[in-house]
Amino acid sequence: MSASVANLKYHIYNRRFGLWLFIASESVIFLTLLVTRFYMQGTFRPHEKWRSHTGIAADSSATSS
Repeated sequence: MSASVANLKYHIYNRRFGLWLFIASESVIFLTLLVTRFYMQGTFRPHEKWRSHTGIAADSSATSS
């Protein structure tokens, strides 16, 4: 396999990976907006235990980076 073919495959794989990252991030944004809509309407209220675990996870991930 020549270097140009390997380079082309690398770019194709890299672009596909970037596309999947984009799709995943947009899905997270969409789901967050959807949950926020129902939360603000008052039809969805998570349990206090779930909220505290989520806050701890978000805080630890923010401080680790």
